[in-house]
Amino acid sequence: MDTQSEEFKNLIRALNFSSKTEYEQHCANQADFKELIPILRQLDEEESEILLHLLRNKNRTAGDAQRRSNNLIDESCSDELKKQLAKVSEEENFALKNRFRHEKDTMKYADKKRMPIEKNKVKDLLRNQHIFKDRLSQEVGTYREWEENT
Repeated sequence: MDTQSEEFKNLIRALNFSSKTEYEQHCANQADFKELIPILRQLDEEESEILLHLLRNKNRTAGDAQRRSNNLIDESCSDELKKQLAKVSEEENFALKNRFRHEKDTMKYADKKRMPIEKNKVKDLLRNQHIFKDRLSQEVGTYREWEENT
């Protein structure tokens, strides 16, 4: 059962990694375009015409099966996935290092008298603060509704 749950977690991570929001896709397209600009700038007139011809006619004559196989070959020869995974790994390691540094520096000098609950409970409260805010607004309420009605 444990190996199945691990496989399921890995599958969810892979799906989240491969799916992007529109903004993330837009930023990725911008970064790709910025890399292409210096290359495109160096092309002469004949080379630019050849490139435009290639782009216009790349998928025109090929059938669906040929187009899919060409896309699979292009993706398999590309190192983009490795680069993206390395970038995500680097960001995660950086975040982990900063979390360790926060725990080491900030929580080490936290005043125990001002923290009536344990350090782990404070972490849980901060991690789930959106749940606490929602529950407080539902159960305790605020004066916002009264102010809006007057």
